[in-house]
Amino acid sequence: MHSYDGEQVSVRVNGESLASESADLDLGTSRDIQLGRWERTPGDPHWYFDGQMAEVLIFDQSLAIEDIENVESYLNTKYQIY
Repeated sequence: MHSYDGEQVSVRVNGESLASESADLDLGTSRDIQLGRWERTPGDPHWYFDGQMAEVLIFDQSLAIEDIENVESYLNTKYQIY
């Protein structure tokens, strides 16, 4: 799960926090959403996700850790990930 709360970008995998760092992302409404594409540093070639996404969930607010865990549990059950 990848999340951004307006100050921190965080990555969780299988219920464990793997990375978190401060970020100032431009989330203006005039920008396109691009899933799986990013630049490591300005001017570098773009990197692309090479895999499969079963489902993408987008929330309009930051979730509390309990809510994140509930979403993870729901998705683990739905896709039989143990």
